[in-house]
Amino acid sequence: MSSNWLWLSLPLVIERRHWLIHREDYRNILYNAAIELDIRILLGSPIETIDELGPTVLLKNGQQLAADLVVGADGIHSRTRKSILKNNDVEALDSPNCAYRATVPADVMLSDPKISDLMTDVKGNLWFGHENYIMAYPVRHGTMYNLVMSHPGKANVGRWNEPGNVEEMRKQYSNWDPVIQQVLSHVEDCRKWKLAYLPPLEKWVRESVRVVLIGDAAYGMLPYMPRVQPYLLKTELHWLNVLIEPSLLRILKLFYAHYR
Repeated sequence: MSSNWLWLSLPLVIERRHWLIHREDYRNILYNAAIELDIRILLGSPIETIDELGPTVLLKNGQQLAADLVVGADGIHSRTRKSILKNNDVEALDSPNCAYRATVPADVMLSDPKISDLMTDVKGNLWFGHENYIMAYPVRHGTMYNLVMSHPGKANVGRWNEPGNVEEMRKQYSNWDPVIQQVLSHVEDCRKWKLAYLPPLEKWVRESVRVVLIGDAAYGMLPYMPRVQPYLLKTELHWLNVLIEPSLLRILKLFYAHYR
């Protein structure tokens, strides 16, 4: 493997406020906010089909749920999307890369003088080389160091989060900056993520304007595409505002007319 690489240390405040958060923490924030609003959350309830005319959602356990609006935020393998596109549904496209994800506890980082400054001088750090990159930064109020490592390779088809091989991960970056090699020497386990994306969809809203897609179900992008997460969050916040509007159907009809 080529030893050509570049390390960038990025301040967390550039032009605007920049937040770094672990995806599990972000998910928990959304979950807790939903609970505070008395939103009912059904776990272990996979969807079988969606009838747009109700609209109703049929679960695999036979339960049927009626609604005024169905918002499909069910990911890149969305069943909601199948109900919108019917026979024109698309499949996720495989990318040539996959990604390792790992964390290192803060006390381990701080006990190693070669890398302790990565926790005390808080920045987002990016190492990148040919067809590879590592993005790393502190999360959870500085209690752990988070790493995302994209590289050429494959993960198992149909699986998005599987155990990774730590030695294989370290070997992938064995010729890189000694600083990141030192960080990786403290990784005890890692996960391996398949990276895939969706081709552009013809529409995100069904003609009945009672079923709509957001997030990866509508525009699944690779994580290193520019501004992916801010774009997704902005879209979701936009829909949150829409959902509290009294003229919901009128707004959805305008949305459908614009995006169809």
